[in-house]
Amino acid sequence: MTTTVNAATFRAEADHLFRLANVDYRACVSASEVDCWKDTAARALDEAKGLECRRATAYDRERFAKAIAAVTARLVEADTRIAQLKVPRNVKTVHNYPSLASLRGRIPTLCYGEAIRVRGNQTDFTAASVVGYALECDSDAYDAVLRNEELKGRTHWFNANATVLSANKAVMERYAARRAGATVLALGDNVIFEGRVFRLISAPNGNVELCRLTPDEVAALINSHLPGPETERTPGAT
Repeated sequence: MTTTVNAATFRAEADHLFRLANVDYRACVSASEVDCWKDTAARALDEAKGLECRRATAYDRERFAKAIAAVTARLVEADTRIAQLKVPRNVKTVHNYPSLASLRGRIPTLCYGEAIRVRGNQTDFTAASVVGYALECDSDAYDAVLRNEELKGRTHWFNANATVLSANKAVMERYAARRAGATVLALGDNVIFEGRVFRLISAPNGNVELCRLTPDEVAALINSHLPGPETERTPGAT
């Protein structure tokens, strides 16, 4: 059965399919999660194949076809990944390193494209990553990270923003609003960025770099934020 939708819905469905293939699939860490993803992806794929948009441009249709192909390819490889995940592995690290969930709300969590200001630094920055850029370009984010790491490149960084000086009031208002809404950090702060933990360090020419913490450093940071045992109250004490 064919369902006719408007152009905005058609494009949003392509975005949804790309996220299923590039983000949700790679977020699965167990065989049961991949199996659940398969059910969700299969339903989404069936619904997408029944969509039609009379106002879609040639670019929209090409992008939609690529999104369907991406999910289809993931479904083909999902069974192999499930089999790999079922192979017993050394789970020692799972017990040694608690979940990052205990850090959320305690240290900042950054998003791709977020405006950043660093105390004592006159330059404004924008949070950037290989994953965010790949998703913007309809590429496979996971494969992009692997290629980047093989080349010893950075996966997450801060882009220094240009200072804006304009006689146009609207331009300056947008610039001021972005600065006012920026996340304010300091050198030495730890942040969560796309599931990884980084520390802000100084770089040449007034720049700021993200230094990824090692698993041991992340574990120590998590343990330092875990609530300790309650102190016993002495009867009669206030």
